[in-house]
Amino acid sequence: MKWTEFVSQGKNRVLPVIVEVYGKKYPHYASKLYPICYTSFNDLGILFTPCGLLRRKKKRNLQTVRYKEIVSVEFNVQRVPTVFLYLLGSSLHLDIIIHLKDSSTLHLESEDISLFPELVKLLKKHKVFIKDPLKLQSILKEQHTMEKFYSYLDQHLETDPHHNGREPKIK
Repeated sequence: MKWTEFVSQGKNRVLPVIVEVYGKKYPHYASKLYPICYTSFNDLGILFTPCGLLRRKKKRNLQTVRYKEIVSVEFNVQRVPTVFLYLLGSSLHLDIIIHLKDSSTLHLESEDISLFPELVKLLKKHKVFIKDPLKLQSILKEQHTMEKFYSYLDQHLETDPHHNGREPKIK
């Protein structure tokens, strides 16, 4: 797998990932998405490693993106249709859109939104500009816990922005 296959010039390619922040994995196991890539955020940068079928026999790192190569990171939450015990439902996924200085974009999707505060803390530490169109940081401060944060988003996020082609909004 080549790095150019992961990076795109637009927002059309979304990569399901498992994210690691300082050694803690989000989600602990992928239950809804099959991750394409294991993405590790640490003090050196963001390390991308292919998962499962995409990697060769040896575990080889695909690319490391240094924080100084990043223009901004944008966070959104998407409502994604899912099935649980044969019942239709939906879950909230965190979109992480990384804009690089070479004008390329990495659009990552994690099925665990609880990584949001840890990721924001790490990016602020490295002085990466954060775009937060849904005001997720202020909502998290108001709600005080991840459970209340998730519940608030679940109740107030407009339904299914994937089908109408618009950006998600909080009511």
